[in-house]
Amino acid sequence: MVAFVGDEGAIYSVRNTLAGAGAEGIDEARENWWIGLRDAEDAAYEAGGQAFQTDEGSYRRGFEDALKRRGKESEAPNEFIASPVGADNEAFRRCYELGQRYQKALREKYKV
Repeated sequence: MVAFVGDEGAIYSVRNTLAGAGAEGIDEARENWWIGLRDAEDAAYEAGGQAFQTDEGSYRRGFEDALKRRGKESEAPNEFIASPVGADNEAFRRCYELGQRYQKALREKYKV
């Protein structure tokens, strides 16, 4: 569930109500999302000969950065990437491109 609150003063009340009902916060939801993807991404990455545990942070940042770009595709991610690992990091670049394909598939599926 997502809640939009127009009154800034109501934010805390809504957060407390949602938390009391067992809702996840955004950080917890992001972690659970990654846990759900992690095993498959680990297997695919290691199949390519790379060490996932070593590169996981860069890999994940690449996917998340691609999701933040929502439809602003580019063949040259280093034009706009503000990631601390940079576009020259292979793990970051690989997962950035995966995230771009994921976004494109969602847009096509839902005609967004």
